[in-house]
Amino acid sequence: MIRTHFKKLFGFRLWTEQKISNALLGYSLIFLFFGTYSIVAQDIQSNSGLKELHFDSAPAPEWTALMERSSGWFGADGIFSIPLDGKENQLDSLKNTLFIFSDTFIGEVYNNVPSADMVMVNNSIAWFDGLNPRKTQIQFEFNTDSNDRPISYFIPSNVNALPNEYYWLGDGFVNHKKNGALYLFAYHVHKTGENV
Repeated sequence: MIRTHFKKLFGFRLWTEQKISNALLGYSLIFLFFGTYSIVAQDIQSNSGLKELHFDSAPAPEWTALMERSSGWFGADGIFSIPLDGKENQLDSLKNTLFIFSDTFIGEVYNNVPSADMVMVNNSIAWFDGLNPRKTQIQFEFNTDSNDRPISYFIPSNVNALPNEYYWLGDGFVNHKKNGALYLFAYHVHKTGENV
């Protein structure tokens, strides 16, 4: 139900590998242009009197704790966060954020050891409300099959899809010029052999 609501709200689209190839070509050209432009801009800025910015990073144990789970969703890689209003404003207390993950572990963890019947699916999501990293503010989701076993949230269903293929998720964005449609970069993975 939430997935259907999600599609209606954000005009969800998965990018196919052809669109990704076209996008990568476009990004390469943009990088070439802006990479060259940034060198010129640095020369201009060095004489402009602008203050140089410095950034620091530090551990954020409260955000790490947000993802520490021992039941159900308990770990994943390929994490991206996408503000659902399409704005990177960090001060909006009503902010809703979509986290997308690639390979995901689901099951039970006892004494920091996953149970033998844990399952790995190829992608999952989480909905996060607000700005404070509290476990009550995040909801993890994946799909289940007819036997109630976990499966990936997004499964290829295009004309090129074959059984046992999957999506690894890249980043995403909200397009304000397309009525707030959410676009995700999804890499359609085709296995070429057993466990490959």
